[in-house]
This record gives sequence, structure tokens and C-alpha cells, in this order.
Amino acid sequence: MIAVLSGPAFAVNGRIVFGELEGDTAAVMIVENGAPIALPVWVRTTPGINIIGIHWPLASKNSYVASRDGINYDFDPFVGQNPGDSSWQSIRVLPPNPMGEDFTNQGLLAIKDFPRVPYPGDGINTNGEWWQVAEYYVTTTATNPTDTLLCDAFQAGTQPDNGGFVWADYTIGELPVNSFEYYYSCLSFSSNVDPVWCPVEAEYCGDAGATLCINICGTDANVGNDLHIVQTGGEGEYTEDVGGPGGQTSGKWCGNLPEGPHVISFELNDNAGGVVPLDINVVVRPMTLDISCAQGIAGGMAFIPVTVQTCSFNLGGMNILAGWDLTDLSLIDVIPSVRIDDGNEYWNVNNEFPCEDCPNIIGVRINWISDIDNYIPHAPAYPGDDPVFFMSFRIASNLPVGSIIPVTFYSNDSTDNTLSDSTGLEWFRPSLSDGCVEIVDVESYKGDPNVNGIFYEIGDVHLIIRYFIDGEIVWTENGTWDDAIQESSADLNNNGVIDVADLVRFLLIINGIISPPKFDPALAVAEVSLSTAENVLEISIDAGTDVGGVLLSLDHPGMVLGTPDAGGMDVASSDANATLRAVIYSLESNPIPAGKSRLLSIPIISNSGGSVEITEISAADAYGRPIITTVSAVTPLPIEYALLANYPNPFNAKTNITFALPRDSRVTIEIFDLLGRSVDILLNREMPAGLHSVIWDSADQSSGMYFYKIQAGDFVDTKKMLLLK
Repeated sequence: MIAVLSGPAFAVNGRIVFGELEGDTAAVMIVENGAPIALPVWVRTTPGINIIGIHWPLASKNSYVASRDGINYDFDPFVGQNPGDSSWQSIRVLPPNPMGEDFTNQGLLAIKDFPRVPYPGDGINTNGEWWQVAEYYVTTTATNPTDTLLCDAFQAGTQPDNGGFVWADYTIGELPVNSFEYYYSCLSFSSNVDPVWCPVEAEYCGDAGATLCINICGTDANVGNDLHIVQTGGEGEYTEDVGGPGGQTSGKWCGNLPEGPHVISFELNDNAGGVVPLDINVVVRPMTLDISCAQGIAGGMAFIPVTVQTCSFNLGGMNILAGWDLTDLSLIDVIPSVRIDDGNEYWNVNNEFPCEDCPNIIGVRINWISDIDNYIPHAPAYPGDDPVFFMSFRIASNLPVGSIIPVTFYSNDSTDNTLSDSTGLEWFRPSLSDGCVEIVDVESYKGDPNVNGIFYEIGDVHLIIRYFIDGEIVWTENGTWDDAIQESSADLNNNGVIDVADLVRFLLIINGIISPPKFDPALAVAEVSLSTAENVLEISIDAGTDVGGVLLSLDHPGMVLGTPDAGGMDVASSDANATLRAVIYSLESNPIPAGKSRLLSIPIISNSGGSVEITEISAADAYGRPIITTVSAVTPLPIEYALLANYPNPFNAKTNITFALPRDSRVTIEIFDLLGRSVDILLNREMPAGLHSVIWDSADQSSGMYFYKIQAGDFVDTKKMLLLK
């Protein structure tokens, strides 16, 4: 804000003003402590008088202003105000100076040597207008007073020639004019703080034909200021709800704008020197109602989303009528999307014939109304361009590849294919875009199970891995395509099922190791085995070739298992209802080498008399060809405690004692002679669930009958054995 000072009217040959300019007077400059100031220099001449040289000093006589980098000047700041090929000089004069004045920061601004020849019309002649010819950059000090007007901050500095002067060119020759008038601006050190806008979006999307409203507000730390928001540009109208003293102002801008980009401008003004602008960009788009195009195979299914695009208002209702050729498509279901399926008051689907002159056309009318109670919407559809419902169709089996079946909007009256906002007070007719079903050859999608148009990419790999873990639901989650297309596109080896060989093939292709053409089936054989040790299930594979991937299913009733670890391979798994499914693979296509290798280690978290069994197993070699895979005989985890007969018995020196633990237990095994005396303790420690053996070496014992006793938890048992030497 500029506060204008009333000053004398100068009727002189010329004038220099340092500071802000308003009319013919200099103004007060409102500054903040420590803030930089760009102090402009203005020149005005009386018509007929040309200035051919200016030598004028500018200095700070006190500590209110500190010069920054001396004098920073700017030549020819405005087009049309070029004083010619003058040279500008900045000279720093430091105290003491010849006049004895104590100027703490001095600088001399010299404008000189304007081009001139000995006839009138050269030099600077502004013809009575003000020209800005330079800027002097200074900085206020951090200790300046506030709410104070200082008019002695800037003064005329002195030079050896006793002050500045102007060379003026009269028609009779050159003459120095020492009586040239000058004026320095005053500084007002203000404590006022600029107001602040509340957070607001910089970009808004509006709907053609609908009224867009935007709430805006501002705050001011100086609560006594008269704070207001004023619209300064753009269409629409701003209405203020709160304004004036109190530190806050707010209101709402509303407008019904045509399609295209718009800029709505505002100012937040505290009427105390603080003015903060704000621009809001609005792009108005048409409301649209779109039926998508989907692809399917003859005899399969098509899943078509219908979308409504709204930018700024919540959708509260719709009445839609669509139709298709009943000989080509049969409607299975119309399913509301998440966008509208929350608190619906009314959802209705009716079949009807939308066209009297086209008997083969069957249609469906969909009516939806959001739950509205006393004009309060409970669950309107949020703005956006997401689907509002899905139509699923069965495709006729006799349609050739390349056929396109239209699915189009029909209109029997003015209410068909209309939308309502969430209040129910405004209805709109959106732009309509028809859809279709295209019949495709399933082989054309081979290698793209996520049907995103990008073949053999990592997204396809992740989808197949999820298929192994989660089942066929992963196809349905896609929400766009026939499940048969996705499943067939993942079956690279065309064996009718999706197996781990297909996964390995995908990985080899995306890693550039092989190309899409198929390989002959492999004839290799692999055997998978299971063992337990120290609370860990160990699964191993013994293959006659390098292994690219393995898929297995493990039943473990009565046991809680931890996260599987596949060493250097990648592993994806799920564990539900005591069945663990895991796929072992390598995103870098690094195979498991031929021979016997550890496949998985699975921690046993707890065991309550459980058992474990591999119920499904398949594997593929490093080229993605299936491997004949079998599971070796596995001794399941015991379901109860047991102490087995030692072997051999009778024995000479050494014998094996075997025992079974259905769960982790502390186990003690002790040896007694015929008189009941303890002669040896074989074991006294925690042991994991499973089948275990210990050896008794009786080299220092004499021949005779002995007893071995086990205590594990609450289980106690004793058996006898015969030592013969």
C-alpha cells in the first residue's frame, strides 16, 4: 500500500525523486524490518529543457538503512525511456567525508554523458512526464522501530564539489543548474503482518451446465484489521459470509461457466497495507455417460462398465436406457459399482424393448436414486469418472472373430439417460457415448493375462503368482474381460491348465532368455521330500535337470507354520485353513541346479499333535517345460508320544533308542540296571516334535538286563533291553 504525502508544487526546470511516485509527489514507502527495498529514481523535465548530465548522491545518514552491495543500477529500465548511450557509475564514499558529515552508509549515483551535440533536442527531455531511470537497492536493519514514519533515512551525500548538480542544455549552450529540486521518500516501518489464505486447491474441475461453488477464506494475525476477500477477475460471483475485524474472513464463489479453462482471481486485503492475491484455475468439462467397449470370445462372457463423468457435484440419481441385439448378446446381470452401492434408496433393473421398429433389439432400464432424507444425501456418488454399474453378457457361440455388437443408448422420452445431483433439485442431460462387444481370437491375447495390452511383462507374472495362491478370483477382480481370455492367455504351453511351467516361461521371456515360441515338453523327473529338524520343516527337491520353478500345497492340521524361506529363490505363499500354498520361482530366471537342493524351510511356530503332508506338487525346468514330479515317502509327524523298542536287542555295546514327540517337549531318557540304580542319562533337554533316536554306548557296563525310561511332558514310559558281551 502507498500512502501519498501532500507536498509542494515544484515549478522548476527539472526534478529528481528517490522513492515511490504518485502523481507529482513522492510517497511513503511501507517497509518491514530487515526487508530489501528497491528504491526507484525518477526524472522529470520541463518541456524544452534537456538534461545532459546528472551527478547526484544518495546516502543513509543513520542506522535505519544499510546499503547492500553499494549501488545496484539498472540502465534503460523501460522501453521508450532510453536516455541514450550514457554511462552509469556507482561510487562508494565512506566516512569521513570532506563535509564532516557522519554518513554511516554512503553511495553516489552518477548519471552522466548523455549523447549531445551543440544544438537543441539532445540529452533527456521527458516533456513533463516522469521517467524511471535507475534503482538503488538497500536493506532495512533488523533493529528498526515499528509503526514509525522516518523521513530522514535518506539524505543527500556530499562530494568534493559540494553536492550534486544537473547539467541542463539550453538552446544557447551548456549551463550547470545547481538549483535542481529533489525529494527523498519517507520510510514507514510497519508492524502489520500480511493476511494469509486458508489452504485451497489450485485446480478445480467444473461441469458444463452445472453450478460450481468454491469456499475460500483468509486469516489475519492483526485481528483488528478490516479483512475482506474481493474478486478481482473472472466469471461468477463471490459472496462474503464473514469479513471485517476479527482476524478471519470467508465466503463462497459460485459460477456457471462454459466449457474450457478459466482463471478466477481474488485479493485478500487487510486494509492496513497487506494485499495478497490468489488465482484459482477452473477447467470446465462436459458431463458424460459412457458405455465401454469390451472384448470377448464367442460363447464366452463380456463384462462392460458404464461410467458417469462429473467434476464437481455428487451424483444422486440416474435413469438410463440401453439396448443391444438379443440374437448376439444375453444379459446376465447388472451390478451397481462401489461408487453408488452404498445406502441406495432405490435400485431397479427392468428389461424392455426400446425400439418399435427393431424387434431384435432388447434393452434394459436402470433407475438409481441415492438415499435422500429431507434433502440430506446419505450416500451420493462422489465426483469422478469411475463406473456406476457393470453389465455382464453371454456372447452367442456362432459369432465370427472380428464381429462387433453395438451396445447403445436409446431414448423414448425426455427423462431417459438423465442425471440428478445429490439434492434432487437439478437434472442434467449428459453427453452420451455408445459401447460395444468385440469378438476376438483368444490366441491373440496369449501372453497378456492381465489384458492391459502389454505382453510378457512383470504384471502378468504377478497375476499368475496370485492365481496360484488365491485361485480363479484373480480373473474376476480384473472386472473387464472374459475369464476364459485371461486363463487361456496365461497357458503358454497349451496344456489346458495354468501351471508353474507357464510361470517359468513368462519369466524367461521377460528376462530375454527365450523368445515366445514354445518348447517341446521335458522328460526330466524330480522327487520332493519332507523332513523335520529343530522346529523347522525342510522340503528338498532332487531333480535330473535345473529347476525353474515349483508349486506345492502343504496340509498341516494341528500345526502353526511361519513364513517359508526359499534361500536364493523368490517365494509367494498363503496359509489358510491349515493349508499352505507356495510358488518358488526367480524373477531373474536363476534356476535351482540339478541334483538335490533345499527347496523350502518353514518354521514350526507351534504343534498340537499335528501332521504335515504334501498334497500337490508340480515343477518346471529352467526352460519352462513341465517336469514329472513325485513326492517321496514321508514319515508324518507323530500324533502321540511313544517310546519304541530299542534296536538291536539283545545288543553288544551300542543300541538305538527311538521315541516320538507330537509336540515340542523337554525330554529325559535315563538308563537303570536290574537293581533300579541309574547308570546313565542319555538326554535331558528341549526337543522338537518329530521322531528322534539316541544311541546308548554301554562299553563300561557289564552284561545283564537294563531298563530305559523316557519322560516327556506328562508322558512316562519304560522298556527293558539285554546287554550281552
